[in-house]
Amino acid sequence: MKEYLLFPGCAATSLVPHLADIWMRLLRRVSDKVDIYEICCGLPLLLMGDIDGAAKWFDENLRQTLEGKIVVTGCPSCYRMLKQHIMEKLGENPKYEVKHIVELLHEKIISKNIELHSRAKLKVTYHDPCELSRHMGITELPRETIRKISGISYVEMDQNRERATCCGGGGLMRLLYPRVSQEIAITKIRREILPLNVDAIVTACPFCEYTLTEAIKSLNLEGKLRVFDIAELILHVLGEDDGH
Repeated sequence: MKEYLLFPGCAATSLVPHLADIWMRLLRRVSDKVDIYEICCGLPLLLMGDIDGAAKWFDENLRQTLEGKIVVTGCPSCYRMLKQHIMEKLGENPKYEVKHIVELLHEKIISKNIELHSRAKLKVTYHDPCELSRHMGITELPRETIRKISGISYVEMDQNRERATCCGGGGLMRLLYPRVSQEIAITKIRREILPLNVDAIVTACPFCEYTLTEAIKSLNLEGKLRVFDIAELILHVLGEDDGH
């Protein structure tokens, strides 16, 4: 059996640190061969135009550790970097398999490796992360997974899948223009989410979770609306919510 290697990425480690523990707990439900590698994927170097720097980073910090592993990440940016950019931008032929946590969860729920016995009663909507939906085409798996959870009432935002609006956190926006980022998130919540009268927003990106959660705080909606990573939602309905 190949070893699973959890790759949390910088966003989860820095902004939403409890996510790495949640992802690890789910991985340990499906395999006893799980390790974790906390390091940058190198995407910021590409975003700055430093292709040579990104190639050197991959060669010195990623190539040997990732080789032969099933690399699982909950970060769409890391997922795209390790699955697509490594080949298309750096010309590498990676010797590892990459899965986003959404893909793994869907696969394990279908195969009954993870069985959902929910007593939760929640009304939720799903926010599509830009990198995962527009760039990597993963839109249906998270929805199918959410709909398999008994007790969950699911409603769709008008703008969804590849047409979903950004949370405001993508493309270094949060770092470079924090005020604009916050206003984008606040506008999305006011215009698209509050009219749905949901208990929670489910997403599959630590940047999105952080940005939307900060907007909820700004709107004084804590206790009325929360954000779940999809893995967080799974643990919640399994009765293993850690309180975040």
